[in-house]
Amino acid sequence: MYGRFDNHGLPRTCDAPLISDHRPPPSISILIALYREAEVAPLLNEALRALDYPPELLDVKLILETDDDETVPAILAQDPPPFVEILITPDGGPRTKPRALNFAMEFAKGDIIGVYDAEDRPAPNQIRQITAQFAASPPEVACIQARLGFYNASENFITRCFEIKYAAWFDVILPGLRQMNLPTPLGGTSFFIRRGALAAAGGWDSYNVTEDADLGVMLSRMGLITALSRSITAEEASSKPSAWIKQRSRWLKGYLATWITHMAHPAELWRNLGPSSFIGLNVILLSAVLGYLALPLMWLGALLTVSDTLSSALPKAIIEAFRNLGHVSALCILLLLIAAVLGLWRRRRLQYAPFAFLLPLYWPLGAIAAYLAVYELIVTPTTWRKTQHGVGRIATKMRKKSLATSRSGSD
Repeated sequence: MYGRFDNHGLPRTCDAPLISDHRPPPSISILIALYREAEVAPLLNEALRALDYPPELLDVKLILETDDDETVPAILAQDPPPFVEILITPDGGPRTKPRALNFAMEFAKGDIIGVYDAEDRPAPNQIRQITAQFAASPPEVACIQARLGFYNASENFITRCFEIKYAAWFDVILPGLRQMNLPTPLGGTSFFIRRGALAAAGGWDSYNVTEDADLGVMLSRMGLITALSRSITAEEASSKPSAWIKQRSRWLKGYLATWITHMAHPAELWRNLGPSSFIGLNVILLSAVLGYLALPLMWLGALLTVSDTLSSALPKAIIEAFRNLGHVSALCILLLLIAAVLGLWRRRRLQYAPFAFLLPLYWPLGAIAAYLAVYELIVTPTTWRKTQHGVGRIATKMRKKSLATSRSGSD
């Protein structure tokens, strides 16, 4: 089963046994792109120090931008471990996370490349779990994705719904895609990839704001496999509606950009993936965006169903079309609720299950984000809407506790 979080916000070690392997463990490079992340510096340092892996085999690159004058002093004030190196990206564009990751690859030394976000709290034994899984896997397993959750899920209604969505995605939907051998979009963090596979894929697309999803598709096109780890990484969920909408609009815009990029030559994509994966990829990349875009139509259909006045003013064919849309929508909602509850059960967070039935109150935020994503894809396709971390109530409390602990330890 999957571990809960401890009182430091770190996921507890999952109880799956480690796979033994007699070969020497590989070196690991961890790339972490930061921009104006001074608030999370104490938590980042704490999470890195908690990693249970031979320090001489760890190579952590913190990648910052030239105009970020606040993050470097905040990191250095925490006395980071010796395996941490700070890199400053050169001036130029686009100012995106994938560009920073590509730059850092010139300095990365590891046989396996991992990606974390600044606010991440991975399970301490996550890298051991990942390397053992790689050792036990065939060469075509090029990438392993850890599951993601939130240490501030209890903060408010938005963060609870965010946790429910992640439980459904990482513990039900992604395993289902893997079982059906369909393309697996990567999460933006806590995935590990063989260095050779990353080089063969051409690295990250610096112009895509969801470079993770694009890389996952590229691996599938190359006939490589993305496996899933049972280990979990805790993140900080956006707790304010405005921040949530900006973050989700970036993700949805990136999904659309990834779809446009790979569908530019559909015949070649069909040959690379085969019929089932070709169809599956289109469903995966478009369903999230189209589902949110269709929400106003679903609301209109529900209104037409209950309002005799409006129904009598429209042709019967339109009314019937909206009713059929309502039936399909009801089925999709039911399946999503089942996936949400099952995912919460799998990660032992059933206390949030009642909120799954309130998800329709949460979805309007996604509709706003989807329409914003379409607009930005047309007007500013490479604009990166930065999510500010370390500002929520629980993250602030954790940061203060971490600072107090580090001060007492240095006295």
